[in-house]
Amino acid sequence: MRIRCAHVEMQAPLALRGPGGEPLPVTAAGLAYYSRAGVVLEARLTVLIPAEIYRQVDARALFHLAPDARGPGARGFVPEGDIQIEARLDERLLPALVALVDTPEGAAAALVQLNGEQPGHALLATESWYALHVTRGEAVPGLGTLRTGYSTSWA
Repeated sequence: MRIRCAHVEMQAPLALRGPGGEPLPVTAAGLAYYSRAGVVLEARLTVLIPAEIYRQVDARALFHLAPDARGPGARGFVPEGDIQIEARLDERLLPALVALVDTPEGAAAALVQLNGEQPGHALLATESWYALHVTRGEAVPGLGTLRTGYSTSWA
C-alpha cells in the first residue's frame, strides 16, 4: 500500500513552549498527515519564524537541532527574513494528536485551540517536534523565490 499525504495550509499564530516553558512565537503555516491504509503514520508541522527568533532556536538547539543532527548547509546557513521549519511530531505523541482528530484540518484547528486553552500541552512543546528541514526564501531574479537551507538527520 502507498503512503498518502493529506495537507492543510494554515496561517495561525502559535506560542510553542521551550524546555523551560518559555513561549516561542511562531506562525503555523501547514500541517500534514502521512498515512497508509487509513492509519496515520506521521504528522508534520511547518512553522515560520523571524530570523531573530530562529537565532534563539539555533543557540538553544530547539526542535532537536543539535549541531550533530544538522546536515550539509547548516554551517553556512544565514538566517534572514522568515525561516521555515518543517518538523515531525515525536511518534510517542502521535496517538494524542490523532485522538483529538484524524484529519489535518481538524488537527490544525485543535492545535490552535490548545494554544489558547492549554498552552502547556505536550503537543505545543518544541521538544515534541523534530526539525526535518530548515530553509529561508531567497529571491532569484526572473525565477521567483528559491528555498535554501539544510536538512537534519531526522529527515
